[in-house]
Amino acid sequence: MRGVQSKVGHAALAALLLSTAAASRGSVAARPPPLDYRPAEAFLPVQARTTPELRARALVRQFPWIVRFWAELRSEERARVERAFRRRGQTNGLETAWDRMGLQDRVLLLFGPGRAAARN
Repeated sequence: MRGVQSKVGHAALAALLLSTAAASRGSVAARPPPLDYRPAEAFLPVQARTTPELRARALVRQFPWIVRFWAELRSEERARVERAFRRRGQTNGLETAWDRMGLQDRVLLLFGPGRAAARN
């Protein structure tokens, strides 16, 4: 009886040691996560990966005043447009220039080319 009990005890002890060794090996020497080899565009926000037309639509939804004429802009919106024109070096005829601009030109003036266009 004692021989059978010692064999079962040794087997249980061996199984316990193997399971704790496997568990500790996994936590101590954790493998690094696999490298992600997707192109850089995959990590950009969706808005940056879109076409200029889709980007303009998204910005118009966020900033609906972009489509307004100069006379319809509020003072803070006019100030923002004036700053954008000044950064470009234009200081005269802002009202006329704004009213003649298309939507794409206004988006470029206010928000720049965007990440996707800047890389190309």
